[in-house]
This record gives sequence, structure tokens and C-alpha cells, in this order.
Amino acid sequence: MSMPDPSLSPPLAVRAAHSTVRGVSLAYASCGEGAPVLLLHGLASDHRAWLPHLGLLGRRYRAMALTQRYFGTDAWADDGASYGMQTHVDDAAAFIAQLGLGPVHLVGWSYGGAVALAVAIRHPECVASLCTYDMALATFITDEADAREAANDRTQMVGPSVAAAKAGDIAGAVPLLLDGACAQPGAFLALPLPVQAMMRDNARALALQFGASSPPPPLSAAELAGLRCPAVFAIGGQTRRFYRLASQTAARLVPGGRCIEIDAARHLWPVQEPQGFCDMLSDVIDSVPAPG
Repeated sequence: MSMPDPSLSPPLAVRAAHSTVRGVSLAYASCGEGAPVLLLHGLASDHRAWLPHLGLLGRRYRAMALTQRYFGTDAWADDGASYGMQTHVDDAAAFIAQLGLGPVHLVGWSYGGAVALAVAIRHPECVASLCTYDMALATFITDEADAREAANDRTQMVGPSVAAAKAGDIAGAVPLLLDGACAQPGAFLALPLPVQAMMRDNARALALQFGASSPPPPLSAAELAGLRCPAVFAIGGQTRRFYRLASQTAARLVPGGRCIEIDAARHLWPVQEPQGFCDMLSDVIDSVPAPG
């Protein structure tokens, strides 16, 4: 079932708030009532990436978007020492529990997709269903050739951005990262100016990401095989091999998992076409069997 045409009804108000999660104040936004849907952003991003989506999804669901720790514009509670995917996984689970959301339809894009998958595996009580787009985690790929190809493609993708960040050009690292993720020079500058500004606001988090001493949770093939919630791993028709291999492998490993492909879409599709993304997500959520 596709989302309603936003031109046919007035936009719903999106509410901004903060929640103290594991001792840290995190920004989030919400809209609507109904089954809870939680959206997790990728790198160089925060909850503002999802504001158009909240207004659309809020017509049918209780849609929420969380700014993960060290992202956004708020002051950090420390010097970034706790930065890491495991921190974001535990924060997301605590946020779900603290707000009494119950199991949510958990959605993640890119890095947020990796966090979402780890939440579903490590905190299954929090997740009713999982949907990722261009998920950025491949630790569970056991085929040696695929694992090598995924690793090489990721290195090519982030290499220029990492080099810029290590040279002190954090601002310049942002467009390089997004262009690399799309395999398309100029992709970042083609985004709407408010989206570019939001991503530039998150440049400081890239320094933590590229310098992180804590590796991502090493999710294994066996752990994915034990996942019991409905799971969809979406990719773009023009997506890079790293994301494609990760999502296709995850879909094969998770019982009942599905990999769906969005024709002609690249990595930035969620912010390029919010209506299309919400249509896809609505179809995924509607396919989840009702509890009991």
C-alpha cells in the first residue's frame, strides 16, 4: 500500500524533543500515532535527514527519528571516547525501552542500517521488523571472494574521504564520502541545500568514525541465521558492490529475509526521493504479520 499523496492533505506537525539515554541527551523527532517506526540515519547525518519522511509516515504510524550519539549539532558530553557502533546499538535499544515504544519497525540507512541489524540481533525484544537500505556492514560474509570484493570496494569508496579527514580537511571529507558512496562525482552538490547543510553539520563526527579504535560488532553468519523478525534488505539498482554484497548475503542468511532492489536508485535515494522511500517502507511494514 503506497503512502498518501502529500498534496492531498495538510502536512502533519513534526515534534522535536530530547531524551536522556544512558546518561546522554539525544535529539529526536516524531510524528503521528499508530505502530511505532524508528528511523536511524547514516554517517554525516542526523535525525533531520528523516524530517520529510516523518511527515509522510506519520499519517499511518508513530514515526520517530533519533540522532545518534556524537551526531547532530548538540554539544558532546565527552571528547568522543565512547564513539562506536556498539554505543549506538545500545543507545537505540535503550531509547526504544525508555520511551515505552515496545517492539518497533526498525529502519536504517547505510551506517544506520548496520546499527539496526545489530540491534535486531543483540536486542531482539526491541524489534518487530527490520528494513535497511544500503546497509554498511559485511562482517558476516563468509565467501572469501565476496568478502575480499566487499572490503576492496569499501576501501575505494571511503579512501578519499579518509585521506581528507586525516589531512585536517574534515569539511572536505563530507562531499567526498557521499560522492564515494554513490560512485558518482557531484552527487553531494546535487542534493537540496538544506540536506547539504545538515550533512556538513555532521563533519565533526567523521573524525571520530575514521579514528575509531572500537571495531563494529562482529556480527556472524550464525547470528544472522538466528534472527527471527521479518527482515528486508533494500538496495539501489546503482548501488556499490559493498552494499550489494552485504545486503544480498544478509538476506540469504536471515530466515525469510528478502533483498529488494530499487531501479536506478543510488546510495542517496532516501533523501533524494522521500516519497519513494516511504512508499517502499510502507509496503514492507504492511507485509509484516500482525502479532499473535
